[in-house]
Amino acid sequence: MKPILQALVVADHVYQDVTGKKIIAGTFNRILFKKNEPRGKRPEDPSDRGPGNEGPSDRGSDDKGTGNGSSDDRGTGDSDSRDRKGHRVPGGMHSGSPYAYISLTDVVDGTELTLQFVNLNKNVVLFQTDLIVRSEDRLKTIEIVAPLPPLPITEEGVYAFEVVWQGVTLGSHRILGQEMPDPGAKE
Repeated sequence: MKPILQALVVADHVYQDVTGKKIIAGTFNRILFKKNEPRGKRPEDPSDRGPGNEGPSDRGSDDKGTGNGSSDDRGTGDSDSRDRKGHRVPGGMHSGSPYAYISLTDVVDGTELTLQFVNLNKNVVLFQTDLIVRSEDRLKTIEIVAPLPPLPITEEGVYAFEVVWQGVTLGSHRILGQEMPDPGAKE
């Protein structure tokens, strides 16, 4: 049975309050970048860590995303993505690392999904992460919060996060990459 994607939102941060509600802060669909400053390539700086932005060695073994459905009532997925060459790309560890909020229904226990970031101009997957979703009841709404690495946008164009199930794109969230104007440039 094909899952139904109810929402895919990319934001600066996604919080969970004491009642379990998700609070999505700083949604966006455009990123400004400087031409000579590559995004998503800098090494981890421990000073960038803040509450909720622990490094991989600081995470418990069960920190695989949040949501509803598994034995502890959470959807699961790797919090580390893979670039197109298969190299590990840690997510949610730097200031500027966004989060994806995914809401699904009609999910059968053990459903495998892929969240991928694609350069649509070149039709190239820049990174992806596989998610295994746990669900006791396919009629429940499953919420997944996936920490992402800084987005590797180095040229102008249209990019997208896509949720893929068995090779079928369930939905996408497009992001426009635009070069930041040089304030010192003469026109």
